[in-house]
Amino acid sequence: MPRRLRRLAIAALITVLVIAALATALLAAVSFRFPQAAGMVTLGLFQGLPEGLRDWPPTWKLARGWMSMLRRDDPPPDLRSFQARGARVDYLVVALGDSTTAGVMIPPDTAWPHLFEQALRPRIEGEVRVVNAGNPGEIAPDGRRRLARDVLSLKPQLVIIGYLINDGRIFHVDAQNRPRVMVDEADFLAALTEMFAALQEADVPTMVFTCHPIHAGIFGFHAKIWPELQAEEFARRLDGLRRAAERFGVVVVDTYPAVAAYPHGATLYLADGMHMGVAGHRLMSELIYAKWNETIRPGEGLGR
Repeated sequence: MPRRLRRLAIAALITVLVIAALATALLAAVSFRFPQAAGMVTLGLFQGLPEGLRDWPPTWKLARGWMSMLRRDDPPPDLRSFQARGARVDYLVVALGDSTTAGVMIPPDTAWPHLFEQALRPRIEGEVRVVNAGNPGEIAPDGRRRLARDVLSLKPQLVIIGYLINDGRIFHVDAQNRPRVMVDEADFLAALTEMFAALQEADVPTMVFTCHPIHAGIFGFHAKIWPELQAEEFARRLDGLRRAAERFGVVVVDTYPAVAAYPHGATLYLADGMHMGVAGHRLMSELIYAKWNETIRPGEGLGR
């Protein structure tokens, strides 16, 4: 790249970052949910850059780093509520993950952790509680950082983990068809492996579910090539996840292929084509419960 063009590119990049900072400050002043909104603004600015600047690897690294700084790691509401009550629980399950666990734009009692709790109650003597420790927009490295504080500190009898969508979702494809993702595959698998190892060391039975595909329609004008690249990206990560789970004796609930093969699969999603709706969470709960019943049931083996 000629020196003059490089200078122009750097100036344009600095301008974009200044605009993003100003937009973030404005959003911080008007909304307590500003980190998610500011991340969307940053992503929109990145995608609106000229193609040459958008394809320049440092540009995505800066945008990705900025969005990472905006994420919060506060304990989710259901976890805070459980900690505040301090109630004794005979069988405690903690569900750790992103919006596929937290549930977004649906009533809390229709998210899969609540439905799973309802399914467990007739099967277990004493008090049963499934704490929803899912955070919308979260990535696996965030979950790894929260594990000791939000999971192990509760001394649960079971932990269920689910990460994929935010880590491996394609946000851009450069001129060489190289996807831009939030978390590199190696870092994604390292975070999950460290969580599995920590839970094994604490002797906590663990399950991991493989989340779900993203509907092709979400990619808009890029639908000709991005869905195929996205499927390949997710497939590689899930292969690595399954190997890591086997290594640490973690039970895998293979929700991804089950959702992909579901008749009239669009009915499982919200209108955005990425988040699970009420029907999707019901299916997730059924799949997780069936695997729990097969492998984890107290008094009948821990699936290890």
